[in-house]
Amino acid sequence: MGNYASNVEITYSIEASVTVDGIFKHVIRKSQQIKFCPVVNLQPHLQPLMRRQEVTFPSRCKDEGMGSVSTTAAYQVSVELSRGEEIVLGRSLPVTVDITKVDPTSEDIVLNDYQAMLIEETVSRVGVKPQAQRVFRILRTVSNLNTATGLADKPLGTTINLSSNSWGEHALPGTITPTFEMRNIAHSHRLEVRLGFKGGSKKAQTRIVEVQFPVKVVASASSDS
Repeated sequence: MGNYASNVEITYSIEASVTVDGIFKHVIRKSQQIKFCPVVNLQPHLQPLMRRQEVTFPSRCKDEGMGSVSTTAAYQVSVELSRGEEIVLGRSLPVTVDITKVDPTSEDIVLNDYQAMLIEETVSRVGVKPQAQRVFRILRTVSNLNTATGLADKPLGTTINLSSNSWGEHALPGTITPTFEMRNIAHSHRLEVRLGFKGGSKKAQTRIVEVQFPVKVVASASSDS
């Protein structure tokens, strides 16, 4: 349990001893290192966690007196973890994305890139100064999704939902060490979600939405881990 390259490591093993009787009585001892992962009962009806950011693109709109004028197209992007801070080994990440049209525009917004990354941090309080080590795990990264939202022709204030069908299901690997805290060592996690959007002209630069959530990685008796 933990990273072998870190200063502190927690390991589990099973030891067995067999006493052999006879003229030369002796004891045979064997030890086997194992993976131990405590399980928890999942909490129902957890409060979702949400992060919001605004995305803007250069755009053009029609004006009766001036013809076509330059303006901006603005959308609000909301990224949500439906189970709050709890994510479960062996199960899909409960990430959803809502996009709301907040400016009148005829320009659509397109989801082009998706990345989910888990940041693990182990802090050991051994000695005078605490030591921290981070591990970055890319859970899923996809590009060129070209998922249109269809908000260009929708009324102001319209919200659409993008589910994991847009970027593909991906389960949390069962090899990840769950979140824990002991007297001299703590293992914590953060989930980072990066979304790349395009809009307006085909030459428009990609706008990046990057959000982080403090999460608690747990194992459930009913999970596939």
